[in-house]
Amino acid sequence: MLVLLALVLLPAVVSACHTSELHQSFGFWAWAHLARGLSLIALLLFLLWRNGEPLGRIGWRFRGRDLLLGILLFVLWWLIQRKLPSVLFRAGLTGTPGSAFVSHPEGLAAAVLCAATLVAVVVWEESFFRGYLLLRLRGLGANAVVALLASALLFSSQHGYQGQVGLVLTGLLGILSGAVYLWRKNLTAPIVMHLLLNLAAFYPVLWPLFRLLHALKITG
Repeated sequence: MLVLLALVLLPAVVSACHTSELHQSFGFWAWAHLARGLSLIALLLFLLWRNGEPLGRIGWRFRGRDLLLGILLFVLWWLIQRKLPSVLFRAGLTGTPGSAFVSHPEGLAAAVLCAATLVAVVVWEESFFRGYLLLRLRGLGANAVVALLASALLFSSQHGYQGQVGLVLTGLLGILSGAVYLWRKNLTAPIVMHLLLNLAAFYPVLWPLFRLLHALKITG
């Protein structure tokens, strides 16, 4: 767990110091996050295999009924994040919550790269911050509330480039996802909610891919 925490916290510090030029580079953002997500997923799988722990141990149990719960949570959070930032700004917090880059590239290649990155990020973040980390913290003696707050804080630290408002929003999202995970004992709903939120945030980039899939469905 200490190795994983070190690999997670170092990029978090870097993200808080990102320059605006890096924010505007979609290619840098996508390839960096895709490589990091896939690498950390592989490391997490290796650690589980070495310890003889099945994927179900960290919540990888698909439950169809939790798909609807994930969709409902997405709608709930989408409504919250439309109103809450203005409240936080009025309270004196600063930041620019949103995607990691300013300009939205166009084209099918960018859409495919973006989709692959989003899936890798969601799988990694939910598997580690909600599944693996909560499990390890509870094993170290932390109660559910302490473990939940600690995992949400670490999850929030990954979004330092969004400023104070972004940190608060992602921290609250981490608490919500973690609470649902502890309640349902699986990652289905948190993954569905997280993925839908990312798809909504990156819809302009993903539009060519959605259009292609729609055309294939019609012709098929």
